[in-house]
Amino acid sequence: MGDRLVKHSPLHDPLMIQSSKQYEQEPVKQIDWVATAKTGKLQAKVYERQNLDMFTLMLDLSGPLGNGLHARYEELIQQAAYLVSYLVKEECKVELFINRLDADNKVDHLRMSDGRKQLRLALVRLAWIHESNRFVASKRFGRIIERQKHPHAELIRIDASFLKQMSVG
Repeated sequence: MGDRLVKHSPLHDPLMIQSSKQYEQEPVKQIDWVATAKTGKLQAKVYERQNLDMFTLMLDLSGPLGNGLHARYEELIQQAAYLVSYLVKEECKVELFINRLDADNKVDHLRMSDGRKQLRLALVRLAWIHESNRFVASKRFGRIIERQKHPHAELIRIDASFLKQMSVG
C-alpha cells in the first residue's frame, strides 16, 4: 500500500473497528450508529490495536548546526516529557533515544514498553540530562536511530527544527 500521512489517532482508525458492544459511558465519538440502528440499543465501537500504536522518540539536544548543546535544550526536554506522558496515557508503547552517551559510551536508550513504569523511567532519564553530559552529533545520532529503533514504530524527532515549528505554528 505504501506510506500515507496519518492525520488522525492511530488508536481510533475507523478501518480498525473490531466489533461493537453495549454503550457504557464512552465518549460520544465512539458510538457505533450503524450497530445502534440495527440492534435498537446504543452501541459503542471496539477498536483493534495495531502496530501504529508504537512510537520511537528521538530527542536530539544538539544545536542547529548539529554539534554542541542547543541553547534551548530544556524546552526540548519538556516537549519530550509531554509527548511520553501523552502517548503512555493513550496506552501506546514508547521507546526513547537521547543523543547523550551513557556510562558504556552508548547512546542513551530506553527500550520499548508501555504503562506507568515506562513513563516513570522516561521522566527519570529526562531529569538526569545535564550540560556536562557527552552528546552525539546529530548526523551520527540519526544513523544510530535508524539501525536500532523498533522496525514497526513511528519515529518522532524532537530537535532544533521542532522548536522552529512550535514558534511558527
